[in-house]
Amino acid sequence: MRPDRAFVALCFGCAAALALASCADRRASAARSETSSAGSQPAVSGSVPEMSFVHIPDGSFEMGSDANPSSDQSPIHTVTITRPFELQTTEVTQAQWRAVMGSDPAHFPGDDRPVEQVSWTDAQEFIRRLNRLDPGKAYRLPTEAEWEYACRAGTTERDDLDEGAWVHRNSESQTHPVGLKRPNAWGLYDMIGNVWELCADWKDSYPAGPVTDPAGPPHGYYKVCRGGSWFDVGAAANPTFRASPGPDDRGNSQGLRLARAAAH
Repeated sequence: MRPDRAFVALCFGCAAALALASCADRRASAARSETSSAGSQPAVSGSVPEMSFVHIPDGSFEMGSDANPSSDQSPIHTVTITRPFELQTTEVTQAQWRAVMGSDPAHFPGDDRPVEQVSWTDAQEFIRRLNRLDPGKAYRLPTEAEWEYACRAGTTERDDLDEGAWVHRNSESQTHPVGLKRPNAWGLYDMIGNVWELCADWKDSYPAGPVTDPAGPPHGYYKVCRGGSWFDVGAAANPTFRASPGPDDRGNSQGLRLARAAAH
């Protein structure tokens, strides 16, 4: 082989080797990056707000109402809750929401007022961030059954609305700071009135027979809100009425209350 051709072949071989080495380096770097990403997640800004929870025991209750028969609130059926859980004593306040999310969407401003103008989807992002900031607590929305069970608090009597709730006739057309009205028998404030409280479930018709730990269907069109609000009258502000927002719907009468795993 002529010397000049041998030199060209040598250069080509070196270039090919360098290209292969560069490609291998890029693959190794990408693999290291993927491994690093899988092993760690970006830090979440925000802080864990001060919140109060009460223990909700397991038990059974009669869910629903036949007072105004409809596919919405009837038939009355026995529900058994087998797993104790904890429920926030108040609705999530604007100060608590802002600590986690860094912003406040509420129409009625006030640190101690319930946050509103939040959708079910917004609530899921709030919960996702809170669980990253405060791991091991398993924060979530209560199921619809858990909510009604806690609202009834072992009784079948309806509380006096003026004593226990901010509703249309006493709210002056606005929300109020949480925890000012009389709590129910389990120490939960504002279960009725102030703001509607989002539940975890997709909405569905009630079953005809007894159920255990119901969590709603896996898919649907509407979520569930419970408890009524500052805007509502007694027909909606009660333990059994079921509102049906879409998962991305917001309003100045819609908020949330958190559930979490029972402490051991």
